[in-house]
Amino acid sequence: MLKVSIMIPAYNHATFIAQAIESSLEQDYPNLEVVVCDDNSTDDTAFIIGTYLKDSRLKIFRNESNLGKHGNYRKLLYECATGDWVINLDGDDYFIDSGFISSAVLKIGANPKLVCVQAGFVIKDGNRETTLCPAREDISGYQYFLRFPKIRFAHNATLYQRDLACAIDAYRCDIISEDAETMLRLYLHGDVSLLDVPVAVWRRHDNSISMTFLPAEHIRNIDSLTDGVYQYALSLGLSVRTLDTWKRRAQALLSDTVCLTLLNTERRNSADISRAVGEFNQYLWANRRHVFSNPRFLCDFLMYTCLGPDSFKVFYRVCTESAGVKIIKDLYQRVRRMA
Repeated sequence: MLKVSIMIPAYNHATFIAQAIESSLEQDYPNLEVVVCDDNSTDDTAFIIGTYLKDSRLKIFRNESNLGKHGNYRKLLYECATGDWVINLDGDDYFIDSGFISSAVLKIGANPKLVCVQAGFVIKDGNRETTLCPAREDISGYQYFLRFPKIRFAHNATLYQRDLACAIDAYRCDIISEDAETMLRLYLHGDVSLLDVPVAVWRRHDNSISMTFLPAEHIRNIDSLTDGVYQYALSLGLSVRTLDTWKRRAQALLSDTVCLTLLNTERRNSADISRAVGEFNQYLWANRRHVFSNPRFLCDFLMYTCLGPDSFKVFYRVCTESAGVKIIKDLYQRVRRMA
């Protein structure tokens, strides 16, 4: 029977860690270990973790110094986990399907080419919840790669082969999306099974790592993610023409993550808002060639009141040079309706 490890990196997650651990221990798969690594938290995280020691499936580690997200991910995978297959559940997230791992292992047993089983997930932002699920199918990792990011990915809903992940140097990039960078490279080595049910909750809050970065950092993240995967796929012999098309398309579809950071920016002080808007204006201009290929990005952009008139002036200039008169008129009508 395959052994599965649930890896829980934790840092100052006292408010959430109990739910992460309990939802992991509620998984009904019998050959399971839950590995928690506390990254030298300064709150009560370590104490709360310790209250679960009576469960023999739980293994606890604590870093003597803070390694950061990147370092803690690598320690859990390479040093702490012993499972044949692993899944990463951040300490502020939790499972909502106790049978997920059992279902995933059945899929693995039916297809020896699988390198990953990926299910749906819920994004929880305060009282708002959004459920994202792929269509149920088994596809080649190459096909998944070509579709990315139209298939939405969540770390906490993805069970993957540990040995293969280590072999390809998983979590090699200290970027926001190091999980996606790892999985896209891993997928190119086999098949992916997609399940059309939500199995975990990805919790967004003011202290979430992905929500504390300003737009410039998300721009660098998109470039690092696509460049790293592009070069890796190139080393495997994939077509340069195909990869060039993939990279342009992926960058366009990922552009909405830059805009999403502005929602969190509205909760910040005026200096941060000014900096974020300045960075975003630069992003609009530098990426004008693919911004307009993503309608979702355009719609999201119009929702951010913190941008102010200067950003819309930049946007108008980008429209004039990149998109033509028709789209300007359409956007103008949307702005008027919003006002």
